[in-house]
Amino acid sequence: MTRGSASAYRYAASGDRTWRRTPAGTELVALDGPATVGVFTSAGTLVEWNVLANGAPIGRQPAAGDPRQYYHAEALGSVRVVAEATGTAVGGRDFDPWGVVL
Repeated sequence: MTRGSASAYRYAASGDRTWRRTPAGTELVALDGPATVGVFTSAGTLVEWNVLANGAPIGRQPAAGDPRQYYHAEALGSVRVVAEATGTAVGGRDFDPWGVVL
């Protein structure tokens, strides 16, 4: 591993991530209870904010003007599909019966 290429994370006592440093830069996470409200650069620039419903994230809005994305979860709460407002799927994951990402 090249020096300085490792990522580092910090967490609140609740276990929620509050800080991340990667080779691309440092990000700070704004929390409202257990829900992530927004992500900011160390200079205070907004990276993205989450769309919340009843305190849980149901989507996100990137600050760069990219389209809003919505999370579609299965019955146990794992996000299976990420879609734009038009309904176009832009990402997703499948899991085996033990929760391992396929």
